[in-house]
Amino acid sequence: MTDNEEDVGYGRPPRHSRFRKGRSGNPGGRPTTVSNKTFVDLIDDAFARWIWVTKEGKRQRKTVLEVIMQQLVDASAKGDDRALELYMALDTSAKRRGEKPEMIIEIIPGE
Repeated sequence: MTDNEEDVGYGRPPRHSRFRKGRSGNPGGRPTTVSNKTFVDLIDDAFARWIWVTKEGKRQRKTVLEVIMQQLVDASAKGDDRALELYMALDTSAKRRGEKPEMIIEIIPGE
């Protein structure tokens, strides 16, 4: 074939039948990335994230939940009554259910 004529063959349909009339080139469009995560899933993801912590001059890799629980234990040991109550409530809940402790925090005004 010459340069002026159209090439027709595998992967090259005739020009008159390449595209359907009135049809967009991308009818489905780009797929959207929608997050179907619930609030509980977002909290779980936040607590499961790994961070680096320096303790006594040593770097350790821990989850956010481990760091929070350690801070809660440390505050309880120093005599913080609210931290002790929260720790005991979480510990009791976890032992009773045999699961991860529920994060229920009750804020009592005036204390």
